[in-house]
Amino acid sequence: MIISVDQSEQTAMVFDGIIAEVVKVPVPAQVSRRSASSLRLNWTVKNIPVGNVNTKETAQYKAILNTRTHKVTVSVQLNYFDNEPRGSGKCKVSQQK
Repeated sequence: MIISVDQSEQTAMVFDGIIAEVVKVPVPAQVSRRSASSLRLNWTVKNIPVGNVNTKETAQYKAILNTRTHKVTVSVQLNYFDNEPRGSGKCKVSQQK
C-alpha cells in the first residue's frame, strides 16, 4: 500500500493492489488529525468484483497513520459481509522532491 500525504496534511492519495486492479489510479482519502502524531484517513473503492457471485462491492476503508512511529492500521467494511478485514504494518517514509 502506498499512502501519499501532502506537506500540509490536508489531502492524501492511496494506492494498493485492489485499487490498481479496479480503479487503475490512486484514490483520494479524506484526512483528519487525531492527535499531534496521528492522522485518520478514509477512502472508498467502488465496483470491486466479488468471487463467484457475479456482483460488485463497495469497500469503505479507514486507516490510522502514526506519523511519529510510522505505523499504519487499516480496516475495511464491505456491504453485506459480516467480517471486517484489518491489518497493520510499518511504513517506509520517503520524501518527494
